[in-house]
Amino acid sequence: MADRQPLNNRPPVGRFLISLSVTAVAVAIATAYSLISPLGMICHAHSTIARLHPLSSDPPVTLFSVLRLNYPEEPFYPPDKCAYPYHENYRAARQAIIDAWYEVTDKHNGYMLEWRDAFSAAAMVLLNDTTRIVYTKEVLPKIEAKGDRGWR
Repeated sequence: MADRQPLNNRPPVGRFLISLSVTAVAVAIATAYSLISPLGMICHAHSTIARLHPLSSDPPVTLFSVLRLNYPEEPFYPPDKCAYPYHENYRAARQAIIDAWYEVTDKHNGYMLEWRDAFSAAAMVLLNDTTRIVYTKEVLPKIEAKGDRGWR
């Protein structure tokens, strides 16, 4: 009985756990918020690819090229024709992305599993209408540009 500490002498474990849980929730909210923004999703996808393919290439690696899709061709080009459900190439573009995602993932089934995350991240960006529009109209032209005004 002599080795027991009185309650008022014990460290404030409860307060520590509460502050830890509040911190964890705040970090989770901040992280989730940044990943659901279009540029956050695009940056996440490209950083996943960059970890696996660190060398720059010519032509540059894009989310379309990772999925083995040809961007400057239909149904993706021009981007306005596949932007929203009421546009003429919308369904064809979505189906092409889904098919390509399935194909490249299936080819990497059992080996090189880390690439599956990259394929999924690329597909999620391209399947989301808002992020696809931001990517094709804002980000992709800068990636494909050469010279001083290119991708930085």
